[in-house]
Amino acid sequence: MPRREELPKLLGVFLYKSPKMLLKISWRYLKVKKQAQRAEKAFRQQLEDGGMDPEAAARLAEKYSSTVSLRQMMKEVGAPGKIMNLMGKK
Repeated sequence: MPRREELPKLLGVFLYKSPKMLLKISWRYLKVKKQAQRAEKAFRQQLEDGGMDPEAAARLAEKYSSTVSLRQMMKEVGAPGKIMNLMGKK
């Protein structure tokens, strides 16, 4: 654990670095999300071409792509229930 004298310096470094780091993480998440959307569309199309009912194919494809959902990721890492409840309200 850092000494008390080092805390202001560490906090300054954190505040300096965090916006750039948050931007990078967000950008990567958006890229992965877009790839998942494309994969969902292709998967749904393949199911429909194979003879599956379009409604059932859409539900299955949505389930397939839900693994890239931010809400699903937060549930997997154990985000507190209060945060999840706030995110669910629209």
